[in-house]
Amino acid sequence: MKVAVSFLIFLSTFITINSQSIDLRNPNQQYDYVIVTKSSFTQFFDDFVAHKKNIKSLNSVVVSVDDIYAEFPDVKYNNRGIREFISFAGKNWPEPKPKYFLLAGDIDAIPSFQVIGILQTDTVVTDFYYSVDIDSNEDSVDYYVGRIAARDHIELKNYLAKVIDYESTPIEDWNNDVLSVGLDNENSGGFYQAKAIELSNQLFGYMSVNNLLSPSELSSFELRNSILNGINIKGYSSVFFFGGNNSMQFGDPPVLDIGTINDIKTNYYPLLVFMGKQSFSSQLKTSLIDQALFNEKGAIAGLSPVGYLYVNSLALFNLKCGKYLYSGGALTIAEALHQTMYDRSIYPIDRKDLFGVFGDPTLSIKYDILADVEEDEIVNDFELYQNYPNPFNPTTQISFSLPERTFVELNIYDMLGRKITNLISAEMSAGKHNVEFDASSFSSGIYLYQIKAGIYNQVRKMIFIK
Repeated sequence: MKVAVSFLIFLSTFITINSQSIDLRNPNQQYDYVIVTKSSFTQFFDDFVAHKKNIKSLNSVVVSVDDIYAEFPDVKYNNRGIREFISFAGKNWPEPKPKYFLLAGDIDAIPSFQVIGILQTDTVVTDFYYSVDIDSNEDSVDYYVGRIAARDHIELKNYLAKVIDYESTPIEDWNNDVLSVGLDNENSGGFYQAKAIELSNQLFGYMSVNNLLSPSELSSFELRNSILNGINIKGYSSVFFFGGNNSMQFGDPPVLDIGTINDIKTNYYPLLVFMGKQSFSSQLKTSLIDQALFNEKGAIAGLSPVGYLYVNSLALFNLKCGKYLYSGGALTIAEALHQTMYDRSIYPIDRKDLFGVFGDPTLSIKYDILADVEEDEIVNDFELYQNYPNPFNPTTQISFSLPERTFVELNIYDMLGRKITNLISAEMSAGKHNVEFDASSFSSGIYLYQIKAGIYNQVRKMIFIK
């Protein structure tokens, strides 16, 4: 009897552990989302997989790296074996083929790729090449890849539970609030503060941006408390950090570091966007974003360079991330990052391998696109506002107010009076509105923008400088 009972316990355990065992060359069903993890983690994904099916209608499968290595052996480079598997699944599995891949484990458990950055002394650890089909050129993204670089099952379970909680709760007011932090030093001449303010002027009207700028009368300690209190008490959909940082600290002296990032203890779970280098964790080293993701009351995801870039390009990275995250198109964080990487206005970012998705690549940041006009906000007059920024390169925001519902035309003209593009030609509701003008395909110079709304007609000038 004891032998029979032991056999049944063993059999039950075998079935549970291998409940998602599949033929990696020929799976018996279709999957949208593939989770690659180490063998000891596979048992912790049952709730997460069921949640993704229920909330996002994603068929998910958990695959261990050991199974991948057995089926796609590459003795010298295990990362190549994983890349071959991702490319094979993306091309050969049943339709619709998987396009999302989560690497659930640190870079010791699931190896990444090492490349030299734009500085010859900068060794970059990147997951970018997993997102590029192994048989295609390396200038395109074929798959959306994110990583939760958990080093143990507690860090993993903390993160998965946050995603389930975040995606299962309805949108609240804080989901339309963004914190933009601009931290200058004696050498930056106000650059970071200006970019933090620029973010607040480029997001669509349904998003509310709170700027926290320094230097000011605030010490590093006071600024840290302001950031943490805003995140923990008020709640923010995302926090954008404009200023000098590395994987271990933001600011010098540090406003946030590996220790104090753990003081993010909130049920609001913000997305963190840094303009400075962050790194995926190993057993011996972590980073600001990863540490915030591992915390059970910390961040929900992060977007960041994983290598050093020029300051102007890094600032544009932050700004464009904001644009695509809150574009109204419900992009996932991985899709928003890839849109940012391929935005032609971010120049010279030709190193697509220097960026990373920290967290679940299927995650979409929640916000309400119908929240652009407060219920108690009453617009009494037509008004066309001065574009911001001005001068600009290559995009600027044009805002206007309508006291009543009416048909609106918003056109752009050159200084000879020739119409070069139409931005709006539609009936629009009363309230404040804004639209982005992208002048990438035009020459530098002075342009006119004109609004016609009912009997109202107004023209303003703007300056485009490449």
